Amino acid sequence: MKFLILINNDSDGVGQVAINLSNNLKRLNHQVKVSTLHAKIKNENINIIVRSFYLRIISFLLNLIKIKRIKDFKKNFLELFWFGNSTIKFNAIKNDIKDTDIIIIFTFNKIISKKIFEKIMQYNKVIFLRPLDIEMATGGCHFNGNCQNFINNCDRCPKLNFLNFLNITRENLIEKERIVKKYKPKVLVQNTYVRKIFEKSSIFKDAEMHIARLDVRKERKFFYTKDNAREILNLKKNENIILFGAFDLSAHHKGGHLLIDALRLLETKYLKSEQHKILRDTRIITIGEKNNFAYESNIIKWSHLGLINSDKNLNLLYRAADLLACPSIQCFAPHIVSEAVENKLPVISFDVGVAQDDVKHGENGFLVPCYDTSIFAKYIYQVLFNEKIREQIFTSSKEFNSGRTEDEATTIVNCSSKFIPKN
Repeated sequence: MKFLILINNDSDGVGQVAINLSNNLKRLNHQVKVSTLHAKIKNENINIIVRSFYLRIISFLLNLIKIKRIKDFKKNFLELFWFGNSTIKFNAIKNDIKDTDIIIIFTFNKIISKKIFEKIMQYNKVIFLRPLDIEMATGGCHFNGNCQNFINNCDRCPKLNFLNFLNITRENLIEKERIVKKYKPKVLVQNTYVRKIFEKSSIFKDAEMHIARLDVRKERKFFYTKDNAREILNLKKNENIILFGAFDLSAHHKGGHLLIDALRLLETKYLKSEQHKILRDTRIITIGEKNNFAYESNIIKWSHLGLINSDKNLNLLYRAADLLACPSIQCFAPHIVSEAVENKLPVISFDVGVAQDDVKHGENGFLVPCYDTSIFAKYIYQVLFNEKIREQIFTSSKEFNSGRTEDEATTIVNCSSKFIPKN
């Protein structure tokens, strides 16, 4: 089969997932092309899409504005504006569309407008939408906290109140509803949590959905002993290590502020007493862009390693740590949970995202009610310092099977084969 993957960027969070899928489809002997607005990876199968002149002018004019207080306005205006207008030159992807069987769209943002989508559909190709955040189901935003407006209307957008009078979010939602209802693209969701959200959406409530779990790269799940991993990474063997990672550690939906609260509670409730002096050898290691995230303490030490692009080093970190803390409060994955589980690293996570599928409470980690930092702190303490629970969790983690019966690429190929006309 021939696949065409449409993405915004080949090297951000979504882009890495898309490129990984592309590589795995090729390993299964399928032809794959990737079209993207921004390409950093040099590959003959990656095509850079040319943006429409109209919107390049708008972007240029907005980028001339340097006033700090309207920085968010610029960003959000563009996010909300794209779907109602042609964002790219269709001719830039026209030939690839003609020459493919299956089109996988990872995002509408900055690529797919209603006009572009309708032009694509004229070629009668099988279309899969592969949402890695909530943007496809909303009037334009990517992460909307606890906002439930996307279920019905998006006409009171908390992300950009200034544009409410223009009704852009509402118009975007209506157009997406019309497009999806008319053309009936299939939806490939990555886990049960995402499917539940999209089933509530006014856009996708009647759409055909299939679960295709994101792959964990084999280069990120080799076995190392904990001592060996720490020796290679030059980490102390006598410290308890908590791992926390995200592309943007300070992003609200990633929950870094809640993890800080949990760690403060861990200190005050469990680690400050005289009998626990020896337990002060605890360290949190963070990976990703820290931006405004910071943790200063005399009890729990903090090391920030920045962005880790090496599969081997990520693998080693999972094997070196004692637990992964995942405080995300609205995130479709995060993929770091699946990677930790595959490396037998216990996970403490709020009860959202892929953790609902991958973390079995009390077996390979703990699921915590959202925002309950006190319970989060208690489970961190139990995994790190309660020998009985620690032994139970680590034993169960070694034995735990994530239940993956097939990889992402195989799932998508099997699903696609149902819709390709047989010769």
